[in-house]
Amino acid sequence: MRKAFSTPTSRVIQPGGTTTDPIQWADVIKSDLVSTGGKFSWAVNPSTRPYVAGRYGRDPQGPAQGKITLANPDGIPATNTEFPDNPVAERIPFRVEGTPTADNGKMEVSVGWGTAGTDWDLYVFDSAGNVVASSASGGTNSEKARLFDPPAGDYTAVLVNYSQADPAKPDDWSNLTVEFSSPLPMTYGPKEPYTLTCSDSRGRLVGLAEIYVDRGQTADVGDVCTRSARTAKERR
Repeated sequence: MRKAFSTPTSRVIQPGGTTTDPIQWADVIKSDLVSTGGKFSWAVNPSTRPYVAGRYGRDPQGPAQGKITLANPDGIPATNTEFPDNPVAERIPFRVEGTPTADNGKMEVSVGWGTAGTDWDLYVFDSAGNVVASSASGGTNSEKARLFDPPAGDYTAVLVNYSQADPAKPDDWSNLTVEFSSPLPMTYGPKEPYTLTCSDSRGRLVGLAEIYVDRGQTADVGDVCTRSARTAKERR
């Protein structure tokens, strides 16, 4: 049983920091089985390698949840540069749905304000009080916190007033939203056939077939070790 294929490397980093195309390298998987004859079964690796079998995501099990817009409570909390040791902040709860209502591959919590001289920090807590996402970059007038495959449940967006450009004229945050995206579907690669050859005790080829076997699948190759190679030769 033999399979030959080409596998790419990652993109190649050059001394100057640029990258070139991946390098393709040839590989072969080969397995041998010795039988005394008659009917037999053989467990082999699947015809699709893990590299190309299923990558980058999963198939959605429902629609993505709709966008949520969260209201800004009255007032502005005092500036706080010691969060979480100093708990002063604004807390806005929201809920993430699960299947079958929604299947969310990504959750993005966004907030904005007037000027980059002001700095609000954004944290997202789950129902157990754990920080599951945050954005506290500074030097911008917005923050975005992302969480992939968010579990269903109750969450809290926490806004910390880290600093104000002009404390006499506070720059409050606005446009706090939670947006959801569906998971990226699985990328499936091509099936790669094994070439099955059968040789007798003298080394003469007596069987030949190309076989596609998926994970967990059984393929009945019939009397491949008695007629297929001879038939193929006769057809030529």
